[in-house]
Amino acid sequence: MLNKIYSSTVIALALFLAGCGMTAHKAYHIGHEKFKKAEYEHAIEYFKMALEKGITHPKADKVNYLIGESYRLSNRINESKPFYEKAVNAGTHQDSAYYYYAVALESEGKYGEAEAAFLHYAENGRNEQLMTKAKIEAANLKLIEPILAQPQEFKLANLKTINTDGSDWAPIVNREGDVIFSSTRGQSKVHLADGLGFNDIWKFKYDGVSDTTGVLTQLSKNFNLESTHEACPSISKNGREMYFARSNSGAVKDAKEVGIFVTTFKEGEWQEAVKLPFCEDTAWYSTPWLSPDNTTLYFSSNRAGGFGGLDLWKATKDQNGAWGNVTNLGEKINTHGNEYSVFISQDNKFYFGSDGHPGLGRLDLFVIAKDSATGDDKIVNLGLPFNSVSDDFGLFLMSDTSGYMTSDREGGLGNDDIYKIVFLQKKAVYTQPIVVYGYNPKTQREKVLKNAHVIVRNSKGVQIADTKTDENGQIFIKVDPTEHISIEAKKRKHFVGHEKAVIPPATPRTKLKEGLTEITFEKPVKVTLQEITDIPLRLELYYDYNKWDIRPDAGKILDSLVGFLKENPEIIVELSSHTDSRGNDKYNKDLSEKRAKSAVDYVVAHGIDHKKIYSKGYGETKPLVMPELSDADYQLNRRTEIRVVKVLEMQED
Repeated sequence: MLNKIYSSTVIALALFLAGCGMTAHKAYHIGHEKFKKAEYEHAIEYFKMALEKGITHPKADKVNYLIGESYRLSNRINESKPFYEKAVNAGTHQDSAYYYYAVALESEGKYGEAEAAFLHYAENGRNEQLMTKAKIEAANLKLIEPILAQPQEFKLANLKTINTDGSDWAPIVNREGDVIFSSTRGQSKVHLADGLGFNDIWKFKYDGVSDTTGVLTQLSKNFNLESTHEACPSISKNGREMYFARSNSGAVKDAKEVGIFVTTFKEGEWQEAVKLPFCEDTAWYSTPWLSPDNTTLYFSSNRAGGFGGLDLWKATKDQNGAWGNVTNLGEKINTHGNEYSVFISQDNKFYFGSDGHPGLGRLDLFVIAKDSATGDDKIVNLGLPFNSVSDDFGLFLMSDTSGYMTSDREGGLGNDDIYKIVFLQKKAVYTQPIVVYGYNPKTQREKVLKNAHVIVRNSKGVQIADTKTDENGQIFIKVDPTEHISIEAKKRKHFVGHEKAVIPPATPRTKLKEGLTEITFEKPVKVTLQEITDIPLRLELYYDYNKWDIRPDAGKILDSLVGFLKENPEIIVELSSHTDSRGNDKYNKDLSEKRAKSAVDYVVAHGIDHKKIYSKGYGETKPLVMPELSDADYQLNRRTEIRVVKVLEMQED
């Protein structure tokens, strides 16, 4: 981020002075003077020197506190923690040490300890403003768990082609596809606040050879000045205007704070930059973001009228092209903390950085989304991997699945690094188990059938499996979720079985891991084959009174029987007809034989070998119900059955 003061003095000077016989007291006073000038890097060296030389007045706890403050004020809160901790453990009288110690704990991801420290300060602090912030931060920390639980659809890749051991940050992409960003590279001067070089605006142009190689160039020196920071670019859609933040030069007549400037691209070159008129010299302005229609400029500022440290604001351009009408974005977005770095996506989603909303550490990235229950706007933390315990900001998305951002998280190459946002490639392969059972109607027991032949077809009738079951009576087939499948299973001495099933729905993408996920559905599709016995199977075959010709409805039943016999070629069956007890024995016997024969003739006429089926009429000799007391009883006895009389020796498929 931008720092406020610059110096041309190198940090090595402070280290050199450590060997010059300086007393602890003198080192402390020099450090204190550097601290008041915001030359924090030098202040840290002198304060550490005072500790090494055994300073007794002021107490060491105050010196540790000031070292912690120097790190914090130069945006290195993670390095401040051990010094705040020493001050707090020594019972320092520096009230804010207790608050910022809690902040440092949070920046390390020690959320439980940080919550306790915030609550302690909220009850025992002396600064009402910090006490209020401590209560808010303690409440925010209770919301960490849901943020961490959000599903991850992206990963971050350090853009090592661009990043250095300094600061590289605030990336955007121009219409040519070049990455425009801020960087401290190539600087001979360093900033005394953090010991880093000054920021300039650079361009990385991909060379087309790979997605990691290209050419780095510094943009025009017409606006990249030697004695100031230039950072946080935002380029107009037509590529002719660039807005950026510039620090002061340190000159007495110069502004005291960072401001927003604009440069125009003319005749193949960026021109000298002009400061926007609404930027007062006494307020801090940075991270400009220009709307696609060039009429609204969003930015971060501590100008009067805000809700906390840095707030998000917007200015609009009038008909004459002048910027004005500066408006705060309101307390729903702005908090007691700092809001920073706006980005508006192509689908008009509003992203920003904040350390005041519930987050994982310091600056986190957020988006404004619609509440599904109320329809109102709500602030949503982007969660992992976008956010960490460190500063995460400077988001730029080219699409829903790719972009860049800035972070100073652990594992980077330097201070702030640019990360490429990579959409996780996820694919799932689904397996559906099918288990085949054999059922014995006599014992009414079932068992798994190994080596059963199974054919599976999809909803279009395309065969997707032709295999045999394993020792557990199972097969496993690759399927598409929600697919309709039909299954045919065969096993010697069993009737062919059929089953239809619908495959369960796909696992939500958010629950898939990166790469290939193999998913086997837990519930198998069950297919049961009835074992062939001499127990007859009843057919719903009916005839008109005193007739034996095949009615249309009976024809449909017999068509099914034809299919059944073709599927089970190993059996020879008897088709028998029965009557109820009404009428004399001879009449019933003759009628049943005629009915059975007409049914067999129908089946043979439709392709069944006459040697595989024969007819028999039993008249009223084999009733199911005796005595017959109702029409229902008569109907049960007036039936047609099929009975297997022989199973042929046939080779299994």
